[in-house]
Amino acid sequence: MVFENLLAEGEQALKRSDWAAARAAFARALEVRETPAALEGLGTSCWWLDIQDEVLAARERAFRLYREQGDARGAARQATLLALDYVDYRGDTAVASGWLQRAERLLKDIEVSPEHGWFELYAGFEAIMFENDVAQARSRLERARGVSTALGSVDVEMMGIALEGHILIKEGRVAAGMRCLDEAMAAALGGEMSDLVAVGNTCCSMIYACEAVADYDRASQWCARVREFCRRLGMDTFFTICRNYYATVLVWKGAWQEAEAELGAAMQEFSDQRQNAKRECLAKLGELRRRQGRLDEAVELLARAEPHRLALSSQAAIALDRGDAQDAIDLLERVLRRLGQEDQAEKAFALGLLVRAHLLAGDFDSAEEALADLRALASAVGTQPLRAAAHEASGAVARARGDLDVAKLELQDAIDLYEVTEATFDAARVRLEYARVLCD
Repeated sequence: MVFENLLAEGEQALKRSDWAAARAAFARALEVRETPAALEGLGTSCWWLDIQDEVLAARERAFRLYREQGDARGAARQATLLALDYVDYRGDTAVASGWLQRAERLLKDIEVSPEHGWFELYAGFEAIMFENDVAQARSRLERARGVSTALGSVDVEMMGIALEGHILIKEGRVAAGMRCLDEAMAAALGGEMSDLVAVGNTCCSMIYACEAVADYDRASQWCARVREFCRRLGMDTFFTICRNYYATVLVWKGAWQEAEAELGAAMQEFSDQRQNAKRECLAKLGELRRRQGRLDEAVELLARAEPHRLALSSQAAIALDRGDAQDAIDLLERVLRRLGQEDQAEKAFALGLLVRAHLLAGDFDSAEEALADLRALASAVGTQPLRAAAHEASGAVARARGDLDVAKLELQDAIDLYEVTEATFDAARVRLEYARVLCD
């Protein structure tokens, strides 16, 4: 009876989002008797508390016990979650693939269940985000939709809409994809979805997409809602991930004190095992210092953030500021070699810097090639920050070619777009370039 009471206590704590109490209850239950249900509860509570080693240990042990008991659904559920964990915590895509394969095999010959839907969805996200396989992602999406229809699962349905959003973005239909993600977010934060893990993953997928295409206005609006939601439900650990992305928006808009506060909070809250996330924070703080003109601090922070791509891009910008064209070119080409198809905004901003670097080196032909790539990308994605970057680079090339009338028009358009997106620093920077054109 003691075990059953502790198990019920843990489940109730999970329902009210009291993760620490849930962890304690499940741990005490496991001292009485080891069961897969108690281990699963411990893994869930530790996941919300970001205690990574305990998450992996509990879920792997739960998987083994479910298998021993002949519970294919339970084992498949743990296998699917472990796939997500290994990608999220360690970036181990091969290990994640192995766990997804185990889940698929276990689910193959049993009655349709929610576990089938979650497996298909997360396999679809793996296909689109790590394998760039649109056809496979669509196939997984259709099977997940079949599960949601058969079972009437709103959670699976809405996560499916989020996956569709990413597929559309990958296909170049950015506006349609973002509308899908808006719908999924409305359901997640509006109370339609009941699975908090699915809610969290929906939020992550939206914020990731916003940063990937530089849709900073949309990111700002949804981050405010996510912050409110997390505070209400005690999901502070989850918002740590959002902080890292939200800081990008704040840096872009010139809200530098707020950006520094968010990055500082995220650095403190990330566990030591999230080294890549910490490097990303350091890179963003280094970029902030560069914009503030505190170059010595920026250089130190960016060195600590290596080899993160964002650190290399900011180091290239510093090299440009110091007149070292070749160093900037080398860094930017290194960044571009590492970017995937989904990293559209990062690629666009790197191309904008590369245009400037080639112009500084006097290589107009290479600058034109980089500009053509940037224009094509900005046209395909269509977000205002990328269009602004393309107009700015076009203005720089026109000025270098001596076509001052075109340069003025391009730079005016860049200023307008930067101002519309509240990018005060970049608008001011391009105004200085416009003033130089007027003086030519």
